[in-house]
Amino acid sequence: MGPDNGFLAELKKVIADLDLEENIIITGPLFNKDKIEAIVDCDIFIMPSQYESFTTSGLEAMACGKPLILTKIIIFTHGR
Repeated sequence: MGPDNGFLAELKKVIADLDLEENIIITGPLFNKDKIEAIVDCDIFIMPSQYESFTTSGLEAMACGKPLILTKIIIFTHGR
């Protein structure tokens, strides 16, 4: 969930290449109750970030008892 920040096509390609289409749901941005419901329903919370290593969303996932994968920084090169 969340904005694609210009990487949606690349992400969908990786998901298809790994044959994970049946296991991953891309929702786009969610807010308030919809966001919490998605966190409650997920199996794992992954938060790649270009700017921060721990987010409020990470705390919300922890409050829902979800395992977390958080990154300090992620760099996409768009094939460069």
